[in-house]
Amino acid sequence: MIEKGGFSKVQAAAIAGTMIDENKCNPASYMKAEAAGKGASGTRGNNRYGAGIGSWTGDYKLRVLQQSGYSPSTKIETLSMDQQIDMFIRDTQTGHKKYYDALKRCQSIEDASATSVLITSGVGKSKNWDTHPTQEDAKRLSDWYGASNDRRFGKSPYHWNLDKRRLDYSRQVLKYL
Repeated sequence: MIEKGGFSKVQAAAIAGTMIDENKCNPASYMKAEAAGKGASGTRGNNRYGAGIGSWTGDYKLRVLQQSGYSPSTKIETLSMDQQIDMFIRDTQTGHKKYYDALKRCQSIEDASATSVLITSGVGKSKNWDTHPTQEDAKRLSDWYGASNDRRFGKSPYHWNLDKRRLDYSRQVLKYL
């Protein structure tokens, strides 16, 4: 992400922190319940379930595959980490460039993590894309996400505080870099 994507260490750490929280940054991961047609974006036999390091889903997943030169029927979870990183970088330079440009303006891990949270979980939940989303935006999104998932899947403490978890993971990655 740093070499190919032009991200600083702080920005790359924020992206990685989000991906770690999404699915442990495992390129082979996918939402088995969604793939079986039991989740929000899955119906049996389609390729719209969450998968890969970005937990890509729905129409967005199909677009990211196509803009990277893959068939929309490609199972992201069969692509290597390098292939998924390349796909991610292509998206940062095309489909979601506006949002990743906001991330590239972030200098602190707190701002970068908040921005990464909004990019992956709800770009429509912030109006600060000319600068970058704030920690308050990330907290509002996290609360909305927690309540929404509790309604859909039953109450779970894991549904809450994704903004804090992702910031913690981002800080850990930054120490490593």
